[in-house]
Amino acid sequence: MSPQQEVEPSQAFQSEGGFESTLSSVYDDLQDPGYYAQFYMLYPEALADNAINLSGVARYDGPPRNAAREHLNRWGAHYESINKANVLLSEIGSFEADTTFKREIRGEASFLRALNYFDLVRTKAYEPGVAVDGFTQGVILRETPTQSSEQATQFKSRAPVSEVYDLIESDLRNARDLLSGIGNSRFKANEAAAQALLAQVHLYRKDFDDAASTATAALESAESNLDADLLEEGEYVEAHVGEVMSSAIFSLDMRPEFDGDATSVNESLSSLTHDPASFNFQLLPTQDLISAHEDGDVRLDLYETLPSGNTRINKYTQAVGSYTDNIPVIRAAELLLIRAEARFENGNESGALEDVNTLRSARGLSEVSLSGESLIEEILRQKRLELAFEGERFFDLKRRGMDIPKPQVAIPDLSYEDRRILAPIPSTEVQLNDSLKQNPGY
Repeated sequence: MSPQQEVEPSQAFQSEGGFESTLSSVYDDLQDPGYYAQFYMLYPEALADNAINLSGVARYDGPPRNAAREHLNRWGAHYESINKANVLLSEIGSFEADTTFKREIRGEASFLRALNYFDLVRTKAYEPGVAVDGFTQGVILRETPTQSSEQATQFKSRAPVSEVYDLIESDLRNARDLLSGIGNSRFKANEAAAQALLAQVHLYRKDFDDAASTATAALESAESNLDADLLEEGEYVEAHVGEVMSSAIFSLDMRPEFDGDATSVNESLSSLTHDPASFNFQLLPTQDLISAHEDGDVRLDLYETLPSGNTRINKYTQAVGSYTDNIPVIRAAELLLIRAEARFENGNESGALEDVNTLRSARGLSEVSLSGESLIEEILRQKRLELAFEGERFFDLKRRGMDIPKPQVAIPDLSYEDRRILAPIPSTEVQLNDSLKQNPGY
């Protein structure tokens, strides 16, 4: 892959401002509509069983049907961000600056590189230790900067999934340690965010002891450093419709004046899911999702039946500005559910049940007494309800090797062995690089 933007160190990194500008550019990449500002929040809902497109409209018509190549196909843009992070990590070592500044640059760049690689590998590959028809390839690994056309044409093949996860885990451990005690803002990489993503990575790797302990550490760090907690029943709805999600551990700071594409009537989350006056109001919660709630669940208050008979979800309400909402990427309730699942898989059913009942109580529900298959089903159901329209449902089913239920459309459930479980690599990239192998079936 040839870089779309080359970074010339001799010009860019003569001052702290050069590092800060490049780092800001990597954050800005997250706020692209093709990334967390839209696709990575909505596609995983539509590819699974949480979302359906408005009848009679074309946009988002393909993902609920899992149409061929309708997936999270982002590729080159991830590598642009990774390359910027690689340059920052390469150049900061020889730069003369305050130790805290250098720690922040290293820590934030490591976190952002890990996040991009994590999203690349979980869309384009299976999970560690999993092979379907013997396929175990991950994605291309680039750990050093690409700063010239000559370097860009040094084509590489895909690394094994395990090696990609090794790099992600190493980056997140470095980010956690480097950001300890500094950078306590939910709108930037921080210690708790690095711990939170690391807990998720451990869950994907089925390292359940580490997933549980890291989730616990992240919850403690989030509460002490960011005042981010689970949210109680009485504050749940207000937190979601307000400008800042107080439960968020890492969030995108969206601003209309800076993030025009992502905050427009064409691309914003609010115009697609919340505003019936917008011609782009096209993605609705499924009846199956609504019906999965129990009576008294405060999360039901985020759904509203419109005069048209359609239902909207009130998570993206233009709280910051016109068609603009700050977007939570990781929040505390997800960590509680990561820990619950990890505890269950490790044989600690009492601890898993305690976590589930903690969440249920905070959402206005009575405690339950469950074990075995009924308990893991409840953990996954609570995660589905808690993180609806936050980009996790498809991935939760995929990483557990489950078929994808499709109650909202007249097609069979999507088998885990179906080629459409993986996103294809763009054909132009495969044609350009003889060493790059396409995903099976494409």
